[in-house]
Amino acid sequence: MPLRTLTEIYIELVLAVFLNLLNIHFSNSSQIVAMGFLFVFTVFVIMTPFVLMTLISVNRHRVRTKRFDNKYGMLTSEVSRKDILQLMYYPVFMFQRIFIVGTIVFVYDYPVVQVGLVMFSNICMSCYLITVRPYKEENQ
Repeated sequence: MPLRTLTEIYIELVLAVFLNLLNIHFSNSSQIVAMGFLFVFTVFVIMTPFVLMTLISVNRHRVRTKRFDNKYGMLTSEVSRKDILQLMYYPVFMFQRIFIVGTIVFVYDYPVVQVGLVMFSNICMSCYLITVRPYKEENQ
């Protein structure tokens, strides 16, 4: 349940962190504390896809066990388990979210570049989905 919630609210977390990164101030002690929390959340948000990739890579030989399914089954229940690239669907999905939000937040002065980068991201994700076919069933 917590992993499912994390993947569903991940784009909102990334957006909140990136927007706050635009307004960093160290004028008083409360802002210093707030920036400390921002740093912690930034590390958490950026590292989450890497942690999930590591978790899946290290445990890929245990993916089909009941114990793994009970703990982390959400990461692999909807995807095919034949290839490691298929298992990496959620981390790749999260990297795409980071890229899209980063493009929207940090390239806001250049809308044409934003459109191009978001289209590039979507084309890359489409290529991943077409070539790797991570889902178990064709209609997913």
